[in-house]
Amino acid sequence: MATDRLADIPARYRSQVKVTERLSQPETPSSRRAATPAAFGEDLLVRLIDLVPSNLIPGLTAYQTVMLVSGSLAILLVYGVGKLTGSPFWRMLMPWAIGFLAIATIYFMFVSDLSDKVAARAGEKSRGSLVHQFREKGTSLAEKKGQRLKQADQVGGQE
Repeated sequence: MATDRLADIPARYRSQVKVTERLSQPETPSSRRAATPAAFGEDLLVRLIDLVPSNLIPGLTAYQTVMLVSGSLAILLVYGVGKLTGSPFWRMLMPWAIGFLAIATIYFMFVSDLSDKVAARAGEKSRGSLVHQFREKGTSLAEKKGQRLKQADQVGGQE
């Protein structure tokens, strides 16, 4: 019998329980279809990033480039729809929608945890979010500080 819940095992057999690692099941077409929309979006994003050269826009990673191009296309689409329809509703909505898309694009480029997920899957094509980079830099600085304090204590103890 195999289970992932201790409560499913009768009390008299719990002392004989053997904990094993969960075996991953092979991926089937039906299990791929059952994936969440978020997972599908991440897969699509990773595929797009693989197509984009790392240095297409100097200073930006491939992930940031894809986000910038996607956001710009969305802004152009909203602007085009607003101009083509000519309705008063779209004229009123257009500046707000463009502003929201601009802020969302910046968020996804630099802050979102989506960039951390993509960085884990796409390697050098993404460095992760700025928040993640700052956190790593802070951890690195704290470790260096701790090492220097230990060295200072050792030098002070020798004198």
